[in-house]
Amino acid sequence: MALSALASKRNQRTFLERLRNFFLVVLFISIPLSVAGDDFAVLGLYLTSLSLFYARREKWHNFLILIGFITYFAGFLLGLVFTDNLSDHYNLLRSFWRMGLPFALFYSLKDIRFYRYINLLVFFTILIGIYALIQFFTGLDILRSHKLQSEYHSLYGVWFALGAFSHHLTFGGVMLVIFSLIAPLAFCRSFQVKLRLYYLLGALTGFLSLIATMGRSNWLGAMASCFTIYLFLVGRKIALISVILVLIAGGALIMSQSKLSDKPLMDSPIFNRIADGFSISHNYDRLMMWYAAIRIIKDSPVFGAGPGNAVKMRPYYQTIEKENKHLFQHDPGVGVHNIYLQTWVEYGLLGLIGFLSIWGIYFTQIILALLRNSRLSQSERLLLIGNFSGMIGICVAGLFENNFRDAEVQVAILTSVGITLVLIYGHLFHEKE
Repeated sequence: MALSALASKRNQRTFLERLRNFFLVVLFISIPLSVAGDDFAVLGLYLTSLSLFYARREKWHNFLILIGFITYFAGFLLGLVFTDNLSDHYNLLRSFWRMGLPFALFYSLKDIRFYRYINLLVFFTILIGIYALIQFFTGLDILRSHKLQSEYHSLYGVWFALGAFSHHLTFGGVMLVIFSLIAPLAFCRSFQVKLRLYYLLGALTGFLSLIATMGRSNWLGAMASCFTIYLFLVGRKIALISVILVLIAGGALIMSQSKLSDKPLMDSPIFNRIADGFSISHNYDRLMMWYAAIRIIKDSPVFGAGPGNAVKMRPYYQTIEKENKHLFQHDPGVGVHNIYLQTWVEYGLLGLIGFLSIWGIYFTQIILALLRNSRLSQSERLLLIGNFSGMIGICVAGLFENNFRDAEVQVAILTSVGITLVLIYGHLFHEKE
């Protein structure tokens, strides 16, 4: 009886692990392609991981970053007190149900060679990247619904690449995470040349398709990510000199903003789009949204207006419209196009502290791991650098959009965090066992 019970447990574990690997495959295929596949995979990873915990095949580990997630969620719960018609806002919890993905990924990936999943991600990134570039030049749109196709229009004579997603900034945010993760692996000398070229192709198609989205916030995020990767790969002296030169160049660019807005550098869609970024008139609506957010925060600095509370935000928009004779292009429900202001407005000061804590802990732990963990292989160190740089890019892009609230981008971000947890805690976890 004892032997049969042991064999049954082994078979159960094998089945659950195979099933979990299936959901991992679905996840890494779906990240650049489909939020429906993302959600299916996340739910599957939750169920299989919980089953393994129930079968006592897994042991809980205390993750420091969990403090940030809990604080962030606590801010959300506290903000619900100030939300009108609470019963109508049950769907607000949907933005949090994926937050367990990094921890589910840790238990799913810690005992296996997860590069095969990254290679799978690269393959589908190349496919969708090529499609996005064709989309950019031709307007081809065969992967989305008829309704979304009817909303697809060109600007400056080109089409905003958006893959199979509903918005170009969504696709750009996903590509920002992916190409940042992949790019450093092309410099791993322990890999064969063919594999390095494969990663290079994946990073380039991801980067170029991001450019093709025409999303200026993601362009800034990509610049920040690339510069961060560069700083990690060069010596300290060169890195310091590079930072100084970038600061000087940035100052000069800001000083010449009026010239850029009046006279584009080149008569091309991309440079015209860049020039728009320096034009107050082209960004006035976003500036007014930030102004509305600041007014709300001044009136309620601790608790904000409450999650999804467009009703309380609308009077601020109406007042600004009268004072500045400006008609907002976006409803308050769309958000203020700044993830930090948006979090403070909806989740209050506690939510903002939690959100910032997530990234503060994340970046600190990666730096400490790179400095102290001698067991990391070269490829693991490069993966940490890629994840660090990608999240730097996401944080920069978040100054101009609500990227962390976007389901597809959120899954990509949380997957990156999950891989990081494996690299940081994996060795320590096995030591304790």
